[in-house]
Amino acid sequence: MRSLKVLLLSLSFTSISYAGTVVISWHSFETMGEAVTNEAPDYVATGLEGRMGNVVVNNRIGGAGGGKEVVPENSKMTELKYGRKYDLKSTPTSESSVMLSSDGSAQQLARLDFMVTNLTDQPLTLESIHFDCKLLYGVIGETWVQVSHLSGKSDLESKPWPGFVPSGKLHLQAYTWHDGDVPLEEMDDLILEGGETAAFRIEVGIDGETAAGFRVDNIAIVATESPQWFDAAALFFLFYCHIYHGHT
Repeated sequence: MRSLKVLLLSLSFTSISYAGTVVISWHSFETMGEAVTNEAPDYVATGLEGRMGNVVVNNRIGGAGGGKEVVPENSKMTELKYGRKYDLKSTPTSESSVMLSSDGSAQQLARLDFMVTNLTDQPLTLESIHFDCKLLYGVIGETWVQVSHLSGKSDLESKPWPGFVPSGKLHLQAYTWHDGDVPLEEMDDLILEGGETAAFRIEVGIDGETAAGFRVDNIAIVATESPQWFDAAALFFLFYCHIYHGHT
């Protein structure tokens, strides 16, 4: 009986999932001097795929999100981290970040869109989004950055409403790099089933009339893998093998 309990305990441990894992990220951008059009991730977990830039909304002028241009500067405040918490999954291959600018009219220059698709048959639970950003010019207190759910390009339910902004408006108080760590729990639907895509947007804006510019770098989505359980047939087979070999 003791050996059977040990077997049951070992089986229970195999069902525990890894929590709080970076599943996709971007930190080295290829289109220097141009907007981000169709940027592949620098890291992506097995069974997932994703893209960043204008491609997310099919390059529609005025609705696209590829920023203004890629510029030659990295985040220096928390080097080799996404936001404050998670280490980079791979070494940067270029000194680069994405310039976003807002003057209240050219919206596509103020947006950076990104998406992740689950190609497996197992669901993921999305947890948070992490990034670094820096205010370059604009009025402190009037300029802001936010992360929103890009509902029109996402298979997640539009809860609590379409285009929900889980970050709120973050008003930077200095012209330095800032760690952005945005929990997604208020979105309600965070389960990314097999075959589904989730899409998000980082956007800068102004409350006044003075144009503003931001740089964004080290962008990551963190998720939890769903538990994997043995089905009844597999469990019975393991028990049978254990008992059979235990009496021979």
